[in-house]
Amino acid sequence: MMRLALALIIALMPCTHVWAAPISTGVSGMVSLSPARPGPQRAGESDAAPMASVTVQVRKADGQVVARTVTDAQGRFSVQVPAGQYRVEVDVQGAALPRCAIARALVHDGQLTHVSLDCDSGIR
Repeated sequence: MMRLALALIIALMPCTHVWAAPISTGVSGMVSLSPARPGPQRAGESDAAPMASVTVQVRKADGQVVARTVTDAQGRFSVQVPAGQYRVEVDVQGAALPRCAIARALVHDGQLTHVSLDCDSGIR
């Protein structure tokens, strides 16, 4: 009975770590937003900030979405796709802002291609 109760408690505990196999072929990168705050930029401070929890999509040349992922708290993402040429973009769901650049990625078998996606917040 004690074992069953312990197994049930462990099964119902929230998972704090998700273990996934490392991606060997695909696209990784970072999404940043700039300017991140209104007003003048202070010397020595970056005017960019990572964009957390935004959807990044990878499209083939014909526009078909082949993969989607969500950025982490530091704006980083990684997604597995086969070797080929892709467009990588932030899904802003039709919103006018932020305006985000589209990156082109040439993925080779067994390699991760790194891209940076910069988004304009519209703050002036």
